[in-house]
Amino acid sequence: MDKKRQEKITEAKSKDRSQMDEEKTEMIRSYIQEVVQYIKRLEDAQTKRQEKLVEKHKEIRQQILDEKPKLQAELDQEYQDKFKRLPLEILEFVQEAMKGKISEDGDHSSTSSSLASDGGKLNHKPLQNEELEDNPGKVFDTPL
Repeated sequence: MDKKRQEKITEAKSKDRSQMDEEKTEMIRSYIQEVVQYIKRLEDAQTKRQEKLVEKHKEIRQQILDEKPKLQAELDQEYQDKFKRLPLEILEFVQEAMKGKISEDGDHSSTSSSLASDGGKLNHKPLQNEELEDNPGKVFDTPL
């Protein structure tokens, strides 16, 4: 009798153990399925964000390409305007430098009469390309 009782107790323990193992396995499977679904949702959300970023990048790139000719034209115009003003600015700079040089020299008698005859303005004729080529070693003593 005791043997039968021991067998029944062992059998009950093994049933409980196998039932606990099955429940444990089922809980693990359920957890794994939840994690897999969560990861899939995250991947889908990441894919959508990536697609939005790619689309935004395309829009911005197109906007840049659309604005480039306009901005390039503005820069070209600004360059041309500055390039056209350059000879006048150089002339004004040289005149100011010459006025400063004349006043520093202290030779007011000979230069003041020439300045008075010019109406206070120096008359400079810009050198032509031929003149520059004829005098390649000509050095200007004006500070730049």
